Amino acid sequence: ILLVELPGLTGGPSGLVGIPPLAFGGFVVKGDRAFALLVWAIVALVQAGVGNLRRSRTGRALLAINADEVAAASLGVDTSREKRAVFVMSAALAGLAGGLYACYINFISPETFGFGFSVQILTMAVLGGLGTVWGPVLGAGLLTVLPEVFRLAKDYDIILYGLVLILSVAFLPEGLAAGWGRLRPAARRHVLARTAPP
Repeated sequence: ILLVELPGLTGGPSGLVGIPPLAFGGFVVKGDRAFALLVWAIVALVQAGVGNLRRSRTGRALLAINADEVAAASLGVDTSREKRAVFVMSAALAGLAGGLYACYINFISPETFGFGFSVQILTMAVLGGLGTVWGPVLGAGLLTVLPEVFRLAKDYDIILYGLVLILSVAFLPEGLAAGWGRLRPAARRHVLARTAPP
């Protein structure tokens, strides 16, 4: 409602038009390839930071809160402070992603970030694997590519898309990343068994 009712700040229902391209000093990021390289570099840095956070004291505290908040609090973890900190960090990352998106599209409107988009983002995280470092990236990649592939099926694309999601949730409830973590040792044992001398 605020986005729609503050046209002086947000452009109102028409949105913000003519957002300038991303620039670092005199260097302007132009073209899809340059922007894709920049985004993937930022993704790699963020993932490295998340991996380090997960191994830090704060990361261990967050994992404990996720497992059992009461038990974590009884062990001396300030659950309110840790949850506030991770909320601020995730909001900063969401703001970074939104800023990159706005500079790439050069236009944003309230409809861009509606309820459907929120559900899509949540589905990406759940499908990839909540609580994993690379799971949400994997889920985002899969849910971005699948609709394009299923467009070839024309009238059946929505059915196939839904079927993939249902199968993923049914057989990989912890997400694709956790499922791959379980499948990798089994695949390695299978390969070693086949290549072992008789």
